[in-house]
Amino acid sequence: MRIARIAHPGGEDFCLMGVDGYRLIENPFRTGVPDLRRLSGPVVSAADARLLAPVQPRTVVGMAHNTGPADRALAPEAFLKPARSVVGPSGAIELPAGIGRVDAEAELAAVIAADGSVFGWTLANDVTARDLQATDARWARAKGYPTFTPVGPWIETSLDPLSGGPRDESMNIQ
Repeated sequence: MRIARIAHPGGEDFCLMGVDGYRLIENPFRTGVPDLRRLSGPVVSAADARLLAPVQPRTVVGMAHNTGPADRALAPEAFLKPARSVVGPSGAIELPAGIGRVDAEAELAAVIAADGSVFGWTLANDVTARDLQATDARWARAKGYPTFTPVGPWIETSLDPLSGGPRDESMNIQ
């Protein structure tokens, strides 16, 4: 199931992505994954909507040393990115003047539910000011600028990243 967040003429809402547009739903982080048999919310056409970041996290936790054989030989290291760094999938990455070299890394991001389980998966772009990273032991400044974490366009709840297939076939929306 693909859960997104959109801005539309009526406001901002969570929705399910479908062939007929975006079906509005209640906040799935309060209600859990929607039951497809009981969906009856209004539909917003794609032309009347703009995709937002599908999550509004309090913080973003990243894991370093996961890209290649030499990198994976290092001990895993967690880092934090503030919520203000998150922007939607179409948002522009704004580079502060004089920031130096900036790199972007595509990431598969786990969306964690309040109970600690994996709610679903989305895409993220981990943007880093490399010159600042060299002088910042915890990388908070180098990775924490506003817009330095584009996320989305949706949360996929039925993906099993280990097998590359769906977790539960009954949850797929065609």
